[in-house]
Amino acid sequence: MDKVVGYSPLPDMGGIAFGMGFVKDAKSGYIYSYGSKLDSVGSAQVFVARFPMDNPNVDWTFWDGENWNSNVNKIIPVGHVGSGLFVTKVKNKYVLISSELSVDCDQGKKIYSTTSNNPTGPFSPLKTIYTIDDTLQGHFPFFYTVILHPEYINDKNELLITYCINGYNPCVQTFKNGRGNPDYYRPKGIRVSLKLIDPAL
Repeated sequence: MDKVVGYSPLPDMGGIAFGMGFVKDAKSGYIYSYGSKLDSVGSAQVFVARFPMDNPNVDWTFWDGENWNSNVNKIIPVGHVGSGLFVTKVKNKYVLISSELSVDCDQGKKIYSTTSNNPTGPFSPLKTIYTIDDTLQGHFPFFYTVILHPEYINDKNELLITYCINGYNPCVQTFKNGRGNPDYYRPKGIRVSLKLIDPAL
């Protein structure tokens, strides 16, 4: 039986959902954590905080536009996205990926990216790098959770990106007698050229 050793409470995050990407930077000795906060339907501000990689239990600090500040109320956004986000480092770039708002069938279909040379931005304008092609009887599914996987760059300099589809209801009734096709609720993978994301990659 496992034994709970203890808990370490997180600092006040000011209503920001951190954990949308952790980037370890050995040079600075910090881990950067990205988070978001909705400001309207389908729109979110992007924020960054950091903590020492050798002591994650100390108080986090938050980017205030000029310095790292211990007061979360001083934090300012480093970017703005449509819906959902994930940030990681790909080679020498900080890459943020997000998607068009999708909470039902026949809604958002696009995947966006933006890049920066620094963890605090500035980030480039959002650009469309992919439009999902999953369809059933002419309808698109609800999709979400777009993630980058820089550990799987292939010999064509293409990055693996995954996303999840979550069915075509109510546009297409896919359940019958309590059963459904598992292919309509699953993760999907695509390959996108790094040069499309940023020519410098």
